[in-house]
Amino acid sequence: MPYYRHCGGLPAALLADVALPPPLHALQAHEFDNVVLWTGNLSYTRTSPLHFDPQENLMHLIDGEKHLLLIDPVESVLLYADFESRSLGNTPVDPARVDLKRFPLAARVALWPVTLRPGDVLLIPSGWWHIVTTRRGRNVALTLQFQIAAAAATTDPATGFSTTGFTFLHAQEKLRMRHSGGPRLEELLPKGCAGRGAPSSCLAEARTLADVTWMTTAQLL
Repeated sequence: MPYYRHCGGLPAALLADVALPPPLHALQAHEFDNVVLWTGNLSYTRTSPLHFDPQENLMHLIDGEKHLLLIDPVESVLLYADFESRSLGNTPVDPARVDLKRFPLAARVALWPVTLRPGDVLLIPSGWWHIVTTRRGRNVALTLQFQIAAAAATTDPATGFSTTGFTFLHAQEKLRMRHSGGPRLEELLPKGCAGRGAPSSCLAEARTLADVTWMTTAQLL
């Protein structure tokens, strides 16, 4: 399906089959900022950069398995994010190798790991940092990005949801993730490796953010 792999949208006939929360039923296809169908049959595990999106993001997993690591936007300062540069939405902290000498605050970041399997849908609120890791093998996912203002500006007469419907859904998801008890990276590092003054040996022993995902998913889900 080369067409769907290289475009940022879906025909209305396919979009009609996508499951949406009731507050979003009134949105039309053109009101989504971005609709992308991700397909692949990977021979290796692939991990996205650590980033955030300015839009709300609904990720549907159709086939395969994805692992996500989410970080609350209130902890952006711990990721040394620069909101005034062209790199908005990105961080200099390398999730594949956390350099605690350059970025000691990163050890204090609270992590929320999530595993998605076929049929699962995850709301990633705007501004939430995340890494998406896709396991090898066949994988099909659909992401829909939209502005909360667009969802709040419509009312679905079939369900009675009004301007507050999606706002509550958005708030519930944020609170659930914020208070789910995720560990901090410093709790998973070797003793003495968190904070300033960590010995150079810590660089070789330091956990990657991707490693932390696999360690904590089984404990929290």
